[in-house]
Amino acid sequence: MFTKLIVESLKKILFSCFLVISSVANCQQNVPSVRKTALFIEALGTGGYGSINISKNIYTFNKLALNARLGLGTYNLLDFQRNFNPDLIVPIEINARYGVKHFLNIGLGQVISSTVQSSLQTSIERNIILNSSLSFGYGFSFASGKLFTGVTYYLIFEQNKSLTQWPGLKLGYNF
Repeated sequence: MFTKLIVESLKKILFSCFLVISSVANCQQNVPSVRKTALFIEALGTGGYGSINISKNIYTFNKLALNARLGLGTYNLLDFQRNFNPDLIVPIEINARYGVKHFLNIGLGQVISSTVQSSLQTSIERNIILNSSLSFGYGFSFASGKLFTGVTYYLIFEQNKSLTQWPGLKLGYNF
């Protein structure tokens, strides 16, 4: 009941923020273009301790861009028997971005975690866990518009049962 209330409240907040950003974007004229694709690394964030990500714009209008993100990260590279068997984390996200040189991000996504654990039946068992995420961030593009950096605040709903907060630091290249 409590998590359903939180999820419904966050949906309303996200929808309201999207409406505000899109109405502000309609007032802008003669603005620089938003780059179409970004490749970036993120420390912490939804991809574990670190992840590599690609983001592609789906829709752009003036300073507003809607993009899809796909990443790959890990927590552990070795399993409990010290063999190479990494825990994989795949963040998938839809973001609304407003701005060119300075920009704000709001995102909603799913994080797929594939972790290795021991079990009684077999020596190694891989578990797939689904987590939902909500993100709020700020970014800055350097003079060329190609290099950017950013910080993001994530709300992660672990197995859609408990809430965790997590920061993210990004460094990337637009093309």
